[in-house]
Amino acid sequence: MGIVDNDVLSRKAMKTIIGRVSRGFHVVWDVSTGAEALHRCLYTDKVPDVLLVDMSLADGDGCQICRELRRRSESIGLLAVTSYDPRVYRGRARESGAQGLLTKDALLANIADAIRSVVTGGVYPADSGFMTPRESYAVLNSPEGGSLDVELTSREVEVLRLYAEHHTTPQIARMLGIGEGTVYVYTHRAVGKLHVKNREQAITICKRRNLFNHVL
Repeated sequence: MGIVDNDVLSRKAMKTIIGRVSRGFHVVWDVSTGAEALHRCLYTDKVPDVLLVDMSLADGDGCQICRELRRRSESIGLLAVTSYDPRVYRGRARESGAQGLLTKDALLANIADAIRSVVTGGVYPADSGFMTPRESYAVLNSPEGGSLDVELTSREVEVLRLYAEHHTTPQIARMLGIGEGTVYVYTHRAVGKLHVKNREQAITICKRRNLFNHVL
């Protein structure tokens, strides 16, 4: 584990909590600036499996640190932390390649599950809409520069949902009252917007963002 937070008392508290919730968690270093965190993650042999990033740092925005690190690494799990209302940062943290956002006043209750999920390549919580390290790395390094907060149309999501339910293209066309070519168009648009390689990857992202549950 690594920690970056400009508040020394906050870093000490997080180290104490992490040590308390599991003997299997070990903080290899904690630093006060985003620049130092980036250096240790990218240019030293003490690379953490998970980095806790405070969203408000003295030398910059925590989301900027997440984005810079995610563009250069698909292996480190990123957990954003904040003392403020999580709604302030959730969207930007997700768009910057983090795997979850935790409030400092709830760390004791949530940190263990969050670390276990993220260290194995997942997100926290599972239905949070965040993307895995590998998925966000691919998006942020796409030719378009990447956006993790892209909006799909309801029809694009509906087509992907039906594919996820193992319907064939002709079946989807009949169910929606459209041509098979139109089904392919919606699929192609969704894949392009998400900057992924194929339909299966687009379906995975929709599941992680809990999009299929919102299709009527």
